[in-house]
Amino acid sequence: MPSHSDFAGRKLIVAVAPMMLKRGEMVALRKWRQNYPQERLEHHPGLCIAFTWMHALSDELDQSATMLRFANRGMLSHEEETQERYKLEIHVVRSYVEIMKKNIPAAIECIEKSIQSDAGFSKYFMIGIELNMDEPYFIRSRLAVNGYLHKMHVLFTKCREVWKGSELPVLGYGALGLAELHYERNELEQLEYFVPRAIQLGKGSMNFGVLVSAFLTLARWRKAQKRMNEMWLAVEELDVLCRQHDASPHWTDFVEAFRVRLWIADNRCEEVALWVERRSLRACDEPGPPHEFESITLARALLFLNKNSEALKLLIRLKHEADVKDRLASRLECLILLSQAYFRQNRRKEMNDCLLGAVALAALEGYIRMFLDEPFPLEELLHKLFVNKSFAEDQRVFVAKVLNLYKQAPVIKPRSSSKLTNRELEVLALISEGLANSEIATRLHLSVGTVKGYVHHILNKLEASSRTQAAVIAKEMLVQGNFSSSG
Repeated sequence: MPSHSDFAGRKLIVAVAPMMLKRGEMVALRKWRQNYPQERLEHHPGLCIAFTWMHALSDELDQSATMLRFANRGMLSHEEETQERYKLEIHVVRSYVEIMKKNIPAAIECIEKSIQSDAGFSKYFMIGIELNMDEPYFIRSRLAVNGYLHKMHVLFTKCREVWKGSELPVLGYGALGLAELHYERNELEQLEYFVPRAIQLGKGSMNFGVLVSAFLTLARWRKAQKRMNEMWLAVEELDVLCRQHDASPHWTDFVEAFRVRLWIADNRCEEVALWVERRSLRACDEPGPPHEFESITLARALLFLNKNSEALKLLIRLKHEADVKDRLASRLECLILLSQAYFRQNRRKEMNDCLLGAVALAALEGYIRMFLDEPFPLEELLHKLFVNKSFAEDQRVFVAKVLNLYKQAPVIKPRSSSKLTNRELEVLALISEGLANSEIATRLHLSVGTVKGYVHHILNKLEASSRTQAAVIAKEMLVQGNFSSSG
């Protein structure tokens, strides 16, 4: 016969599990799980449901399936009213598991059954557990079908229909998912409703799984509209919310990484370099792999800082991990960045292969902003492949649409090397190789002071704000055929 303390312990776990899951406190839950062998768990469906959520949120589908079987068997020994409450929670967690399996019809069936229940609402969804703790771009999380936009559209359109009027925190994910989907498809007018709605629902339960993604979508939307002051205001408001409500460190780390992406767009070399240095020092002390979003941001920063070999190695690893986990949107971003890394190294075949792969993925699901949000030389590279008829017919239609949208954006005039002297061209070529002033001086048999003078003139003539930007411009002129060195 179970002791009074054992009964109290089970009751405590069932009571606090939703809030612990919201906070990401998996370690403590796992320790409690170890205290319950199978023969004990089979009699306690409430515990099984809590541990099912723990495994599901950790992407442990086999273990979550086992817990669900125990919960189904265990609830049969309870009275009818209690059984109904357990059935409700089982339907809810099973819907999440089915989404992770990309089995959308089964997930919708479970969601509908949960709404038809007379037991009210799931306490896990009422508490607003954060269902995307590993990803600030919600569209790439397991709950959003890892970026498969067609399946995601079906799922979240149905979720909003089923849960409409409930004001449950989970409804925020429906608005958020559709906001990000419309952003990626460049249907920006749809954001007028979905972004404010996601923020409203996220604030209602202070669910940072919704809030962080919603504010980052707001910032990207404002950036796409060239409303830069409002973009930074969105980031600042999110910062304040994180501080005021003690957001988990992984959310604040995501916000910092997003800010680094904005610094890269603003050519703020010093801030980006400091973040890379701090992150490298911190990573030495961190167990396990870092978050994918931060790692892809690091790859972007390394490319920006002209550390192309390091960026390439990191991107190859990240692309492999995204392939293994079938994270479509992450695979797409990695392919686009890989094409730029190979471009920097003049490896044309690999560059073209990555771009062809990216277009093949993007055209199937309608990803447009993934291309529009990238700086030159992506437009030029896509155009060359388009002219060379490298794409299948359906992909050519997609690329033509993207190229037409590029034309509607402000055009950056290509730089010409004609304004540079032969010696400046030589110095620029060595800058693009990553050489420091002292190394350039040795290579060209000049003084360091003379090299500094050349660098100053090069930056002024190319209207570049840094050596790194000058190196990128050199690569741009190379692909346009406007750059050659007399060295």
